[in-house]
Amino acid sequence: MDSIQKILLSRTTTKPAKATFKSFLSTTNGGCEGGAGGTSSLSSSDDHGNNYSANNYGANMEESFVFYERTEDDSSEIVFHQGEIMICKVADVSRTLLYSTVRDEPLGTLYVTNFRVIFDLKNRSPVNESKSDAGRCNKLIGREDVALSNIFGVYQVSRGKKRKLLPNTYMSGIVKRLQLHCKDFQLHQFCFKKSFQDHVKVLVNAILHHFCPVYVEKLFAFSYVDRTPDSDASQFLVREYLTAEDWNFDLKRLHVDSFNFSVSHCNRGFVLSDSLPECFVLPSSLTSAELTKADLSSDNGCFPVWSYSHSNGCALIRMAYGRPESEDEMFWHVSRSHPKLNPPSVIDLGCAASSLPSLRKLQVSFEELMEICMPSTYKELVNNDSSWFAMLDQCQWLYYVSCTLSVASGVAQTIALMCKSVVIKEKDGTDFNPLISSLVQLLLDADCRKVLGFQALVEKEFVALGHKFSQRCHVVSSKDTEQGPVFLLFLDCTWQLLQQFPSSFEFTEIFLISLWDSVGLGLFRNFIFEGPKERVGIEASYKENPTVNQTFPASVWDWRRQFYPEDIAFFTNPLYSAGEQFRNLESKKSQSEPQALVPCCVVAGLRLWENCFLRWLAPIQIVGGGKPSEIVAQGLIMEDITSLQTEILQLEDNLAGKPLPPRPRCRRAEKFIFGDSSSLLRRELSKHVSSSYPFSPTQVVPCALMLPVPSPDSRSSMNEDSVSIDELTLGDSNELFVSIV
Repeated sequence: MDSIQKILLSRTTTKPAKATFKSFLSTTNGGCEGGAGGTSSLSSSDDHGNNYSANNYGANMEESFVFYERTEDDSSEIVFHQGEIMICKVADVSRTLLYSTVRDEPLGTLYVTNFRVIFDLKNRSPVNESKSDAGRCNKLIGREDVALSNIFGVYQVSRGKKRKLLPNTYMSGIVKRLQLHCKDFQLHQFCFKKSFQDHVKVLVNAILHHFCPVYVEKLFAFSYVDRTPDSDASQFLVREYLTAEDWNFDLKRLHVDSFNFSVSHCNRGFVLSDSLPECFVLPSSLTSAELTKADLSSDNGCFPVWSYSHSNGCALIRMAYGRPESEDEMFWHVSRSHPKLNPPSVIDLGCAASSLPSLRKLQVSFEELMEICMPSTYKELVNNDSSWFAMLDQCQWLYYVSCTLSVASGVAQTIALMCKSVVIKEKDGTDFNPLISSLVQLLLDADCRKVLGFQALVEKEFVALGHKFSQRCHVVSSKDTEQGPVFLLFLDCTWQLLQQFPSSFEFTEIFLISLWDSVGLGLFRNFIFEGPKERVGIEASYKENPTVNQTFPASVWDWRRQFYPEDIAFFTNPLYSAGEQFRNLESKKSQSEPQALVPCCVVAGLRLWENCFLRWLAPIQIVGGGKPSEIVAQGLIMEDITSLQTEILQLEDNLAGKPLPPRPRCRRAEKFIFGDSSSLLRRELSKHVSSSYPFSPTQVVPCALMLPVPSPDSRSSMNEDSVSIDELTLGDSNELFVSIV
């Protein structure tokens, strides 16, 4: 049996009762060493003072949060984060290679901590390690690890059938295979045929108990002690829109007249709305007395919250539902802020006419998309190939992307071309309001297409104005939770714009995917709360009662917490700097602001976000191809152009009689730095950069999985139904890499 481990109750106000790991297993599973069933009971008290025992562990799982502390004799070489506690481990676990015919599955030990699930290989091969290191490395989580907050579903697999295990429930049966479906479209499968079943039950129940807690304070984010240095942190600071200074910055940047809009502190102490910050921008005519007089029946209050103002004076306003008379009064105040006192155009995002899906339909579409993009076996992948596009069409994900872009484009044209202010409204004002408002600003405001501007946009529209990340992204589990990947839909729409206007955005799709992956980590304060009231309240309690073992979660925008500088360099679009020079030249000629983006919104003009949804499917990777290799090639070309431009300037100075300074070894494009090994990147491009880079490393597809490669003589006779090979490369170690389309 494994070493005895202490059981601790997480973050309790009173000292928890102690017991052994052995007594816990004996009580719940009738002994763990093959002996007679144990009768000892394990009891302690939870955060609410309720008694809890191992005999009714499943029944009281919502009320407790149990950890198993590592002992001194634990010989594991795994490096744990500060504040990370090992819950349990199971030896002799094999990890299923989902797209391989090799029967010898890698064997190792499976650990569960309060942050992640770790698979530690028993015998590491130097060849495998070198291949797995290709690609980027996240400082917070290993390539084979699974963050508990990233788990979307836990499935018990038996005889080819899957049974979903719900969070905060107790599983008492035998588990031979376990699947973990992740929010980043990654699938992990583990086999426990050689493992001791009593230990397996504890491990599975630990995952069910911890991957989606009932309370947000139970997340590892509140135990994690960040070691990122504070030096140069100012370059990563993003406006959080919790103070009047941040809102005034936007008003000044957009040249908004204070006569039309101003910062209001009417929600100080969250007396009027839980989902809005304590200060935000309202029409200047709407005074505190008017707000007190108005009868706002909605829980969030139907405040006409300002989001954006165009150079023509028209504004974008977002509201929640209210009584008709209250809404009419708010619309009148919006019209008073228009340069010509024109009434606004009102768009109800919650009605059927808007063509936007409900949260339920969006969630169903997301789940069906995950089923399509996460086949369990290579056989399933091949069988679905003939009907893959039909299945994609039936899930309606691209249709919802099309509808969202269409609504946003219509709002943008109403503001910019028809010179009318627009009010968008929905039931709570926290789901599709931030979605449409953010996309409209991406279309109209060039500053939002920069990295810092985009981060501030997300912080304002989604975080500060109350998008319920904890519910929509399944961070916590409760009876009132309503899931819906609204934020992922926004990122997908942004990616579609990036494909249509590749030189208009300073960031790349790697930045967008990294942002979505950060949501699944559950470590950052931006994506774990239900609204600003919950965040401000918890942060205030931490400041009043500071503890050594608890910290308030950090912000996601300091990317140094996760990545190294060479990885962050891939966030910057190399085409943006070249496009910016052209845009500046055009704006000087026309003496006007940059034109708004007009996207193609029809489904036929959209694409599936392959590098986000399909990046973990090794058989369809394109070695030396795909969008990531384009970004690398574009960056290297921009470096050469910058170097040549520098040399031209030096030669011109020399001809003018100025002394010629020493030629730099290498000059690179601003903010796009690959390091001092650009030549090495050129040589390694075909080996390490695939269509899934830098998220999934180049993987070898066993010959048994590859479709027959036709000879040059027979290729001319292939018909349309034949299988096509998109890319075929022979590596240095005579291993065959193939991407199957």
